[in-house]
Amino acid sequence: MATEQNAQLLKVKAEEVMMGQFQDVISYPEFQNLSVEELEAYMQSDNINIPNEDLVFGAVVSWFRHKRGNEEGSNYNFARVIKHVRLRYCSSHYITEVVAYEPLMANMECQRLIVAAVTSKSTDGIHHNQAGVLPRKSYERPSTLLTMGGFTFPGYKTSRECLCLDYMDNKEWKLMQETVLPQQMRLFSACVVPGGIVVTGGYTGKETISECWLLSIPNLQWNAVAKLNIPRLRHASVSVGGQPYVVGGVDGDKHALSSVECLSDISSKWDKMQDLPKAMYHAITVSCRDQLFVFGGKTDNDVFVSSFVFRKNQGDWQALPDMPRKCRFGSGVAFKAKIYIMGGFQHACMCYDPTLSQWTTLSQCRHEHADAPALVRNGKILVCGGRSTKAKCDNGKAGGTSVIEEYDPETSTWTVSEIELPQKLSSHFVFSIESKI
Repeated sequence: MATEQNAQLLKVKAEEVMMGQFQDVISYPEFQNLSVEELEAYMQSDNINIPNEDLVFGAVVSWFRHKRGNEEGSNYNFARVIKHVRLRYCSSHYITEVVAYEPLMANMECQRLIVAAVTSKSTDGIHHNQAGVLPRKSYERPSTLLTMGGFTFPGYKTSRECLCLDYMDNKEWKLMQETVLPQQMRLFSACVVPGGIVVTGGYTGKETISECWLLSIPNLQWNAVAKLNIPRLRHASVSVGGQPYVVGGVDGDKHALSSVECLSDISSKWDKMQDLPKAMYHAITVSCRDQLFVFGGKTDNDVFVSSFVFRKNQGDWQALPDMPRKCRFGSGVAFKAKIYIMGGFQHACMCYDPTLSQWTTLSQCRHEHADAPALVRNGKILVCGGRSTKAKCDNGKAGGTSVIEEYDPETSTWTVSEIELPQKLSSHFVFSIESKI
C-alpha cells in the first residue's frame, strides 16, 4: 500500500517492521501475497532480525509451497530466490535434517548450495565471511544453551524456570537471562522449531491441558498457539521439516494414547495424523532425514522395544527392527543421518542406521539418565541430568542428578563433563540455541 500510494514515511516504517519483526511478518497471510520480486528483495536484506537462517529458509519454502501450481511458484523462481538464503548460517542440524531433505532442493544447483554450506560450516565456525555469503547483522555467536522446566531435587518440585546459559569454554555456565513457563505445569513436551521452541500440553496439578505456546528466540517472549485436539501429558514431541509433531502420551482419564498430531504452518491448527500402531507414553521421538521416528515407549504394564517410522507420502506407520534392548525413560537424537538412543535407567547407548535398517549396540554411558534430554553440540551428544537410582530421595525413589555426560560418536567413548546442570533436574528439556539470547 505504501509503495502504491508513494507514501515514503509509511514505506520506511513498514520496512522497519518487516526487518525487525520477521518472525511475525512471515506468519501473516500478506506475506504469501508478496510477488516473487518482492520476496527476492526481502531475502536479500542484511537487516532481517533473526538468530540464524533457519527461519528464512522455512519462510521461502512456505511461500513457494503456497504458490505451487502457478507461474510464480516455478522451479526457476525458487532457484532465483533460494540463492539469497544464507544456508551456511542455518543451524547444523537444520541443514542436515531439514534443508537436505526438502523436495524443492532436489536439483543439482540447490545440492551444490547445500554442499557449499556444509563445507563452509566445517571450516571455522559461524563468523567465517565466505565471499558473497556475509552474515546478516543480527547474527551472534553460537554459544547459548537453554534449560526448561522439569522436576528439581530434593523434593521433586515442579520448576517453571527457563534458564539461558552461556556454555563458556566448556568450563562454566553463565546465567544470561531468565524467564518462566507461561503457567505452572509439568510432564509437558517441547521441541525446537524455526524461530523458537514449541511447548505442548502437560499437567497443572489439577488438570491435563491442551494449551500450547511458542517461546520466540531470541527475544524470549511467550505466545499462545493453537491447542491440541486431545489434552495430554507424558507425550513426546519433535520438529520434522519445521513442523512440530506430538506423539502418544496420557489423556485426562489416565489412558495411554496412540494419537499423533501435527501443527501445520498453513492451517495454524493441529492436524490429526495416523495413530501409532500401539498406545504408549514416554516414547522416544527423533527427526532424521525429514522423517518422524518413534522408538520404545511404555504403558503401565509394558516397556516396548518397538521402532516405527511415519511415511508422510503414504500417511501410515512402517515397523522397523526392534531396539536391541529396552531403554526406559531414555532419549534420542539424530547425528550425521543416524539415530542414537541413549540414557534411561539401563545406561543404554545404541545406534540405528536408517539406510541399512539395522542397529548397533555401543558403549554404555557411565551414569543413569532417566527422563533426561539428549542434544547434539559441537560434534558430541550430551545427555543432561535426569533421575538416578544411585541418588535416592527420602521416599526411596530415584533421585535427581545434575551430571552431564558427553558421547563422541567418532570414538564411541563417554566423558563426564567438568560442568553440571545448574541444579538436579529430571523431565526437563535442554536446547542448544545457535545464537546469543
